Amino acid sequence: EKAVSPRTIEGFLRRLSRVFAWAIDEDLFVGKNPLSGVKLTFTRRQSKQELTTSEADLLLTMPYPRNKNIDRVAWQYMPVIARYTGARLAEIGQLRRDDVVSREGTLSLSIDTTGGRTVKTESSVRFVPVSDKLRPHLEKLLSVVKSGRLFSHCGDWQDKNGYTQVAHGFKLWNRHAKKVGAHISFHSWRHYAVTQMAKAGVAEIDRMRIVGHAVSGTHAVYTAENLQRYKDAVDRIP
Repeated sequence: EKAVSPRTIEGFLRRLSRVFAWAIDEDLFVGKNPLSGVKLTFTRRQSKQELTTSEADLLLTMPYPRNKNIDRVAWQYMPVIARYTGARLAEIGQLRRDDVVSREGTLSLSIDTTGGRTVKTESSVRFVPVSDKLRPHLEKLLSVVKSGRLFSHCGDWQDKNGYTQVAHGFKLWNRHAKKVGAHISFHSWRHYAVTQMAKAGVAEIDRMRIVGHAVSGTHAVYTAENLQRYKDAVDRIP
């Protein structure tokens, strides 16, 4: 046994806090400490990352930076896809041209694990309808990218253990986004989509399905009726 420094304890608690924050964000944590049984209260920091519509508009018009590590196509189209889908950065970074599919008559983005791709949780595998606002941008992107990944040069990074962090280089976008608002990161798009759908009256379970949050005890069924409802939901995102 040996004494543990306050700094070590603080670092452990910070890591634990991040785990709880992730679990809460994915609706996996029920608010109870499994070790002691003591009920704990956690507050999401979502409000600090929420975007206004005017901020969202400004983010899509930021000039291309003088940095060759960020691809121009990714700079132009990754944020707009995030705005109207609420998809994670890594999910968008792994999208391929053939992931733009017609599902039950609804144009959708297929987010899955085929071809060695990864997702954050099982519930992340899903179809996200393409909104009317996103469609013209997506059509322009498809006219530029004829095959393979839509964003093949967005800076994947692999550590010594072989773990790949998709679109790691695109996090440089965050630095430029701070000029619009100090609270903004790429993940803010995810909160923006959820918040805007909530304000528009979209049911919570539909919002969760669209962005790939876990829904306890149920699985997504992509019927024509459900996809049309999800399409109506993403169309409400300004």
